[in-house]
Amino acid sequence: MSVTQDYPDRWFEGGILRVQTGDAAGLTAAIRTDRRKPGQRDVTLWDGLKVALAAGDRVRLTAGCDRRAETCRVKFDNLVNFQGFPDMPGDDWQATVPRQSQPATGGSLVR
Repeated sequence: MSVTQDYPDRWFEGGILRVQTGDAAGLTAAIRTDRRKPGQRDVTLWDGLKVALAAGDRVRLTAGCDRRAETCRVKFDNLVNFQGFPDMPGDDWQATVPRQSQPATGGSLVR
């Protein structure tokens, strides 16, 4: 698959592949893996399309999001619209012990 822009490796993982032309036009599939190769991308889907792609068919790849605040800030430069809960304690929060080596400011973990 030829690529019009050079996105980093794994940029589209967790995203969507939409078929734009050909017999499979209008079909979509979730992207499982995305590996960058010189001048092309190696994309694996979670489930195959119901109609096979043919040479020359055009597809649109939508970037994937792992729903982490850091991804929202770095990859999409959109932390202001992040609607998750990055400061929720983990499952083991009751078993943790305060340490002098780690500051306990009570502030946000998102920077």
